[in-house]
Amino acid sequence: MGTIVSGHRDRSGKRRMRKILLVLLAVTALGLAGPAFSGDVQVANGVVDRVVGRKILLNGKVYDVGGAPVIVKRTGTQGKKTGIEQGDMVELSIEDGKVLTVRDYGPVLQ
Repeated sequence: MGTIVSGHRDRSGKRRMRKILLVLLAVTALGLAGPAFSGDVQVANGVVDRVVGRKILLNGKVYDVGGAPVIVKRTGTQGKKTGIEQGDMVELSIEDGKVLTVRDYGPVLQ
């Protein structure tokens, strides 16, 4: 009699797992689990050519990074904007012309 009870529990667990998988599949198929960023977010990356106050020159274009959090990738912590220096490899997330985040990978070896 103990095997019947445990068999019943196993079938019940399998049914529950199937229901969960079907719900996850439906949510994904309906597009409810979309990307974290909208389609308008752009990425710019490269070596910082120049730093002047809150602005950096990157690939010939000036970006105001004053309002964006800076993630220092070499340490994995959030750093200060003043930590960005000429020669650092950075990655910017930009939406509607505004810099959302800056990832600073540190100086490029030369």
